[in-house]
Amino acid sequence: MAATAIIAAWYALRQYSVSVRLHEIEQITTMYRVTADVMRQGEVKGFDRSSIREALNVLEIHERLIANGLLSKTAVTFYRDAISINEHFGEIPAKNLNLIRDVLENDKHGYRHLIAALKAGETTRYIINW
Repeated sequence: MAATAIIAAWYALRQYSVSVRLHEIEQITTMYRVTADVMRQGEVKGFDRSSIREALNVLEIHERLIANGLLSKTAVTFYRDAISINEHFGEIPAKNLNLIRDVLENDKHGYRHLIAALKAGETTRYIINW
């Protein structure tokens, strides 16, 4: 009977770890999909103040999740690599850069997590250099 309980506990623990891993993968793919959709919409219709704000809102939500420890380390690493905060951040066209800076500067409190992430990245500091 004790052996059955041990096997059942091991199986439950294994199922739990698989469930956690699947949830992590779901977090990663959802974050990527949402970010990609917002960026694609902006590229299709052209970036204006509202599409820039929408993209920044998505990034701020992700940064808040990270700041509050609600995402796994794997999800955070993937997210940062996917949006290039940790590595190389491509040159942003001057018009879009000015819109981004204007939106962020006018709501420093609302975008505080995103601003902190941009400040922390060597290749992204220039974005918030106002």
